[in-house]
Amino acid sequence: MRQEATGMWTTPCPSCGVSTFVLHIRCRHCGASVRDRIPVLHLFSTLWGAVEAPMQTALRVGRSEKKNYTYLLYALTGPLLLALLFFIARVGYSDVQFAYLLLALAFAGPVLGLVLLSLAALFQRVLFNTVFGIHLTYRLSAAWLAWSVSPLMWISVFILPLQLAIFGSMLFSDNPAPWEIMPFPFWAFAVPALLAFLWSVLLLPLAFRPYGPAYSAILLLQLPIWLLLFAALAGGAFLLRAILF
Repeated sequence: MRQEATGMWTTPCPSCGVSTFVLHIRCRHCGASVRDRIPVLHLFSTLWGAVEAPMQTALRVGRSEKKNYTYLLYALTGPLLLALLFFIARVGYSDVQFAYLLLALAFAGPVLGLVLLSLAALFQRVLFNTVFGIHLTYRLSAAWLAWSVSPLMWISVFILPLQLAIFGSMLFSDNPAPWEIMPFPFWAFAVPALLAFLWSVLLLPLAFRPYGPAYSAILLLQLPIWLLLFAALAGGAFLLRAILF
């Protein structure tokens, strides 16, 4: 691969030598194949690639013909988003039984993840088209966002159930706060969750580097996407408090 004067990443055609964008499979000049096909993504190698080789894995996601697992990752991340909404709303103060909260996390959580992250992917597509003139398909925008939130997905699947088992409904209140009652287990779970969020924020700009913009510029542009997600959760928490209290 090489970087053009415009910043775009290209690869030379093996037949005619003309530079072709790294995500394209055929030369724009002679039509020859410039790389191997990637029909589908392998879930676990793609997830592990976020740690082992994030840039190469982002390229692989972009080059894949079928962006499989996008909505699965959205759904699996959803319970974590709903748990954060419950915490902001302080539902631990309400009369809702903990069993009902668990059912909501199990069934409404995936739906929330699908809706919020799909809207975030759409917003991301519009944002990059407007600011950088990058014409993304929705499928590609959604796939890259799903891959970047995979660290949060691991927290949702493995850490959140442990937190619920240990803290119960106290996880969603601050009187008493779980970090005051059981500080060691709380921070033992909270620190990995915070690191996972930071890793997700840092992963997402890598996917757009082949288009040319600097990493720092992409990172700044994507901050509104995370702020939008948080604002949506805060708005949902406000409505939930109005209903419950």
